Amino acid sequence: ADAAALEKAKADLKFQLGPNVCGGMGTGADPTVGARAFEESEDLVNTFKDKKALHCIIAGLGAGTGSGVAPLLAEAMKQRGHRLTAILTMPFNCEGKKRTGQAEVSLGMFRSSVPFPVVVKNQDVLGMIDKSATLQDGFNLCDSIVTYALEQILALVMKEPLRTTTVPQESDYHRILKDTLPFTLADVKRQLQLT
Repeated sequence: ADAAALEKAKADLKFQLGPNVCGGMGTGADPTVGARAFEESEDLVNTFKDKKALHCIIAGLGAGTGSGVAPLLAEAMKQRGHRLTAILTMPFNCEGKKRTGQAEVSLGMFRSSVPFPVVVKNQDVLGMIDKSATLQDGFNLCDSIVTYALEQILALVMKEPLRTTTVPQESDYHRILKDTLPFTLADVKRQLQLT
């Protein structure tokens, strides 16, 4: 929804959500505005044609886009027959009870579409870094954890022999993910060689 942030994004494929609702200014950390922005742009979901692929939704929950858009995107994609997983981050305590509450509500919404999301609790990440580290250091580490989780999901999907020889079924993906997720912070710390 935020045109300036979208411009900076390095993704090959970008979509502007809710140009009329948000006017390119973002959602103002309001999930209801995010939901309206998604409703305006829901037809963009039809851009995703490959229903054999496993789509991964990555979102930081608690604010307007993560809590307002991402759960609705997951539901819309599920209704269209797409296979989904998700990597979701929960707010730091210092971000406030309101944002945490919004994150919990949206996580509950996610579980109806994505039963086995990877959930990274940002507050728990603080125990992995030095007490003198800044909040930005914490966000950077959370980004690294999300990257690691995505790499592991990709590795699992590429290596795990699926039971079917034609189109992979949703149960195949769920079996792969349920057997290996969620990742523990200790696993991530070891893999990233964090001190």
